[in-house]
Amino acid sequence: MNTKNILLLVLSFVLFDSVQAQTVDYDKVVLPPEHRAKDFEDYLVQLAWNNQPDVKILANELNIAQKEVTLEKQEWHNNITASVNFNEVNLSYILFWQDQTVQNDLFVPFPIWNIGASINLGTFTNRPLKKQIAEQKVIIADHRINQRKLNVRQIVLGRYHSHLNSIEVFKTRTQATDDSYDSYIITGQKFENGEIGFDDFNASSMSYFSSKEAQIMAKNDVMQSKILLEEMIGISLEDAEKRAPKSIRKK
Repeated sequence: MNTKNILLLVLSFVLFDSVQAQTVDYDKVVLPPEHRAKDFEDYLVQLAWNNQPDVKILANELNIAQKEVTLEKQEWHNNITASVNFNEVNLSYILFWQDQTVQNDLFVPFPIWNIGASINLGTFTNRPLKKQIAEQKVIIADHRINQRKLNVRQIVLGRYHSHLNSIEVFKTRTQATDDSYDSYIITGQKFENGEIGFDDFNASSMSYFSSKEAQIMAKNDVMQSKILLEEMIGISLEDAEKRAPKSIRKK
């Protein structure tokens, strides 16, 4: 083996180990109920996961899939048929034997009855396949839960940070509105005193009302982003802040 091949082999092992090391831990994507969140963001994700109805549906689907595997493991019992067949000829001999006058001369052939069992040959070929299908359904249901975990985390964190950003924008718009209002008042006084013309006063007025409109829109964005976040967590943001452990509550 030449040096180039050795390097390629080493590189393939390194890449394989890297991929293995990057396997997603879904218990960190959404913390299990028994784990305490390390920050307010993880707490919101955990809260959303516990309160989303579709998450409960996925959990029920996984439970059903697991029970179907159990049923498939026991299905072969249903394909076994047992039977008991009484031999009518032999039975007639037994009844005839009740006559004491002929007991000594009567020969009773056996068996008096036959016991049999049968099994569908398809059981040996179909049952393993059905069992594999049921097991794959469990895996699929589990993957759906993990996919939903990624989805819930992405949506909750995205909406939470969007809400925080909207609050900052509202603060900025409010400050700009206050500043433009002060300018508008001063400009109005100067206009009344004849110190400036109408165009200057009108420009100041337009600037103030434009800032005020932007502030109103920013406030609406705060409320809308809050509503979208609460849609995911299932309770009001204020209640979430109160229920959160003291160590991770918003300052």
